[in-house]
Amino acid sequence: TWSAGDHRCEILSPARDRLGELAVGASWEPASAESLEASRAAICKIGCSLIALAIETRRLSDVLRYQSEYDSLTNVANRVQLERRLEETASDSRRAKKQFAIVYIDLDGFKQINDLHGYRIGDLYLQQISARLAGSLRTADTLARVGGDEFAVLIPDVEGRNEAEEIANRLLRCFDPPFVIDGVTIQGSASVGVAVSPEDGWDADQLKRAADSRRRKL
Repeated sequence: TWSAGDHRCEILSPARDRLGELAVGASWEPASAESLEASRAAICKIGCSLIALAIETRRLSDVLRYQSEYDSLTNVANRVQLERRLEETASDSRRAKKQFAIVYIDLDGFKQINDLHGYRIGDLYLQQISARLAGSLRTADTLARVGGDEFAVLIPDVEGRNEAEEIANRLLRCFDPPFVIDGVTIQGSASVGVAVSPEDGWDADQLKRAADSRRRKL
């Protein structure tokens, strides 16, 4: 609780945004009221600078971590995060003796969409696809963009290949309604491949090869 005699100052970011406020009191006997006020003011100024630096460092760290693990266009996970989660899932699954799956999704005709309508429409198309796919998944599943027109979904717990195939079919149905983007209508489509661990392997390369070899349309 602040007292009436505390010295207060604002904590400001480098962009001069207000982050909070610091109050400094004193528990020593000052030589004078002026020296007390000067001491509190100096401590408050230093404290505010250190707190602002710590907050900004943490913010930058969070930004860099996000940028390293998420696709900048679609805001879904990128390949780095997918592979990290795959390693964690494989380790957990070995211990728990449970199955997990990967679904690879390749968009059809994406180059033609860019050539016909331009890269801006292509980017918006990818964003809408990502939103639809993410909306069809459970919280525990991980959707990642792993290439220009490729996505992958890590499903950390499945009851065999049949369940994984059902999820893949549900993802493909996301392409049934046409995409309307700035007056342009696109009937999207994709092919999918499903790999289930451990029968198709444990590591990312094995699972990717297995999923790629089974790619099909709904």
